[in-house]
Amino acid sequence: MGNGAFKPPKHWTTWMTSDLHFGHSNVLEYSNRPFKDVEEMKETIIANWNKVVKPEDLCIFVGDIFFYHSKEQMKETLARMHGRKILVKGNHDQDHRTMMSVGFELSVESMDMMIAGEKVHFSHYPFRMGKWLSRWVKTKAKVKMIMRWFGIPTKPIFFEKYHSRRPIDNGQFLIHGHTHSTHKINGKAIHVGCDAWKYKPVNIQEISNLIAEVKKNGPKYQRYDSKED
Repeated sequence: MGNGAFKPPKHWTTWMTSDLHFGHSNVLEYSNRPFKDVEEMKETIIANWNKVVKPEDLCIFVGDIFFYHSKEQMKETLARMHGRKILVKGNHDQDHRTMMSVGFELSVESMDMMIAGEKVHFSHYPFRMGKWLSRWVKTKAKVKMIMRWFGIPTKPIFFEKYHSRRPIDNGQFLIHGHTHSTHKINGKAIHVGCDAWKYKPVNIQEISNLIAEVKKNGPKYQRYDSKED
């Protein structure tokens, strides 16, 4: 529990995902998911999962797996999904003890793993804004609030949630979820949320390829189409 470091044996294949939101009906509209209901979403994700993941594979869930599920429902669902499971806890996940009791071998707040020669950090949350950018956003928000008091229309401004839980960008690679973005990478932050990967798990080789591309061509930054919750 807490923070952890994990290096899997070389003979295992490793898979990653996040933000499955099993049982969360609002996410269908919120994240524009192409399913008629939560049952179809769940069955599709599990079918996609078991097509590629083998029982001996290592699976890292980077947070926000269940919504409105009892312990028995969580246990039953995880038992249907192949692989040995580690959880990097998200804001919607229950406490570490509960999550380990339903099928995760390990539940942590964050962890590190060597991938493609790089020490990669895992956190449910993306990098936090820099100090000065954060102050600018807050100041801009106050100005817009005053404008609205005077009846002047303004566009909404993006506030990052869970600022203190977000890792600081010190130049390291990061694997995260939380944003529900369709973008896979921003700078050195690699998003493994299922919304970006067609509701399928991400193989470690795909992560290695993204890291190699960044190391070769340099990081490219873009604004996430973030729908964090």
